[in-house]
Amino acid sequence: MLSVRPSPDGCITHAALSERVQRWLERERVRAPPRLEVAVDGAREPIGFELRQDGETVAERHFAVLPAGCGDRLDALALAIAVAVEHAASAPTGDAGSPRAAPAAAGAQPAGAAPPQPTTTTAETSERASEPRAERTGEGAAVGDANAKPASDPGGLRVDLFAGGAWLIEALPAPVLAVAAGGGVHLERLRLELGFLLSAEHTSALGAGESRLQLVGGRAHACLGWPSAGLELAGCAGIGAGAALAQGDGYFEDRQAEMPWVAALLRAALRYPAGSWLSGRIAVDGLLNLLRPELQVEGQAGPTDADPTFPLGAALSLELVVALP
Repeated sequence: MLSVRPSPDGCITHAALSERVQRWLERERVRAPPRLEVAVDGAREPIGFELRQDGETVAERHFAVLPAGCGDRLDALALAIAVAVEHAASAPTGDAGSPRAAPAAAGAQPAGAAPPQPTTTTAETSERASEPRAERTGEGAAVGDANAKPASDPGGLRVDLFAGGAWLIEALPAPVLAVAAGGGVHLERLRLELGFLLSAEHTSALGAGESRLQLVGGRAHACLGWPSAGLELAGCAGIGAGAALAQGDGYFEDRQAEMPWVAALLRAALRYPAGSWLSGRIAVDGLLNLLRPELQVEGQAGPTDADPTFPLGAALSLELVVALP
């Protein structure tokens, strides 16, 4: 069983760490002994973990230095935990079914001698225990290397999916509600996102009839994130583009039109909890309209505008974010 006290920056969480530990154990086909518990404390300095059998600590390790990147840090912890569990699983068991109950083969105590007391391992002994594993797997590198990575985790790359709603102002001649969804990839603090927008149809009076408008488009962002205490603040820059589908009703000749929309945008987003597989995000966008739809009705009195063209707009988004394993 794995218990994790999350780190303040939201990097070390139960979901992120357990997936990596399980990946290493399945790779080695290790079956952990019963009543074995691994407790990770990501909130203390230095970060470390304890291996407990029947409630007693049988091994522990603390890391004075860990990689700066979140993915590398999780890999180093997961690898050390998997080595400790593998060592406990391969240790001989005594009558109590515990690795602590059997004396070492080379240092068995004579009958009547005081039984050896449980001891804790240090970082040095844990690293020595991992050396035979490197020989068995034939990887040619010490498993205790803090920068080692599972083959299926290329440099901490992660994939997210998001979905939610947005309130767009000055993207169309009238404010509209829209559905927003898409996905993104993360590499450390850098995030690239791509999503689509589909607004509700907006009807408004224009001249002697009425107009119906709907926006179809997408957005692309490049963001930098700053995680802290479970929150992640991100600053983004990107572009939005699409088309406004317009239809006029109640005129001498009803018409349909498709008008382009292009805008540069800046975004500030806040996500919580940042290290969880499911989190919420609120974002505010500032829009600079490069091409903005504009409706006019030509009549005897001259053109009638639905709304004067304005270059600046904004958007408010509420989204759910799902982190894929």
